[in-house]
Amino acid sequence: MSRTGRKRKSIVPGTEFGALTVIAAGPAHFNYPSTSFCQCKCGKTAIVSNSELNGGKTHCSRYCPLSIAIRKEAARSRHPVRLDRIAKIVEMRKNKATLMMIGNAFGITRERVRQILKKAGVVGPLDFSEERKALSTKIDAMVVAGATHKEVARKLGICEKKVADLKSVTQAQLLDIKYRNMAGYKFPNTRLTFVGRCDDFSKTRRCVFRCDCGKIHKALIANVLAASRHEYRGSRSCGCLDQEYRQAASVGFGYDVKNHKVRYCPVAPDGELCDVAQ
Repeated sequence: MSRTGRKRKSIVPGTEFGALTVIAAGPAHFNYPSTSFCQCKCGKTAIVSNSELNGGKTHCSRYCPLSIAIRKEAARSRHPVRLDRIAKIVEMRKNKATLMMIGNAFGITRERVRQILKKAGVVGPLDFSEERKALSTKIDAMVVAGATHKEVARKLGICEKKVADLKSVTQAQLLDIKYRNMAGYKFPNTRLTFVGRCDDFSKTRRCVFRCDCGKIHKALIANVLAASRHEYRGSRSCGCLDQEYRQAASVGFGYDVKNHKVRYCPVAPDGELCDVAQ
């Protein structure tokens, strides 16, 4: 009998000890006077002392794949809760959850999540190219519609820097879209209708307008916008309004600034034009 209480086997070629099968007697060793050549079921050959065989050794080494599988199975039976948590973490990572999200869900740090995933064989960054592309398309649509970066960030729940990074439409493209949509727009309080940009727009920043009199007029869009807001420096027409005003003033007509029309105004006794608003 051995010290462990097990009955000793006679070690002869062909004897099996778990996954080990004795092939032949091995060389003598100063620590182990009797050894044996053994063939493991994993395919490796090892020299094992007879005392270890009788003591219960069943695999060629602790790194034997069969031994590792047995230990893992034993761990699963001992720690079902922990293995269930690992399975949930792996599932969340495959569903493209970030390390921070997983850590907050289980109350552990991102480094611990990274270690668990590495042991489970899930390594490397996730591929978010499709999600980034979809988010970029949504941001572009909102920016083209006229939303600011702050409004987009508030609506999508992201920071303004991320909006600027994911936005693919440039300022020049936004300007092209803006002017393209303005074609045929009649500016209020003016006689000008927007036609398009001049060929030398990049240098002069001027646009083409069509006046109600039928003439084509080139002007800065800022001046036309100022005129629509009743500012003095604005451009309200191609020049026909000034001409009509001068003609009307010479024959007793008045110019109605509010409605941009020339009205008849009788001459007062003192020779001055009366107020057309009256």
